[in-house]
Order: sequence, then structure tokens, then C-alpha cells
Amino acid sequence: MSPAGQTYIAACTNALAPTWPGAEKFVGAGERCRFFNRCSMCDKAIIFKEALPWVARRIHDLDDLRLIIPTPEWAINYEDERAGWQWVLDNWSNRKEVSESEVLARTDAYILPRIMRGAA
Repeated sequence: MSPAGQTYIAACTNALAPTWPGAEKFVGAGERCRFFNRCSMCDKAIIFKEALPWVARRIHDLDDLRLIIPTPEWAINYEDERAGWQWVLDNWSNRKEVSESEVLARTDAYILPRIMRGAA
């Protein structure tokens, strides 16, 4: 859910079987995946239209984070996630919804913690 608590950013069709790269290293057999920052790379995730501004905001935040942490650290921790979220926007069927979400993402209503490493 979003920080405001009312908007689901993503839902999972099977949290016991995540498919994001490296999931097996972090989620043991029979455990539920809690790595929300990996949803963009998992085929078990469902991204809702209402979440598009959060997705766009996350991309902007990751780009900003790239400017303040060492490049190798950013690449290890965030490059795949950013590519996944960009894939969501690039492949969204309604381009108008994507454009609107990018405008909304710049408002204070869509603020996420910059460093989100999952397992909450």
C-alpha cells in the first residue's frame, strides 16, 4: 500500500513463489516474499493504474539517488529495480495514463522513502 495507506501500489498473485532475479537467495522455500521493491521485476506482481504516479515517482527518486551514492552501490542495489519500473511505464497500454502519472508524480502527494530495500 502507499504511505497514505489507501492505494495499493502492487498486489501479488503468489508471494510464495517470487520470480524476480535472485529471489531464491532472499526468500526461502515456504516463505512469503516481502520485497516490495522487487515487484517490478516479478511476473507475480499486478500493478494497478492508480499506482502509476507512485511508479513514476519511484523512477525519479531512484534517478536522484544515483546522484548521491557511489555508482557501484547504486548499480547493485537499484539498477534492476529502476529498469523494472521503467518497463512497467514503457509497456503500459494507455499512454495518456502514463503521461498523467508522470505529472502527478512531481507533486508532494506522491512521496516514498528514497531508500526502499524491501523485507518490511
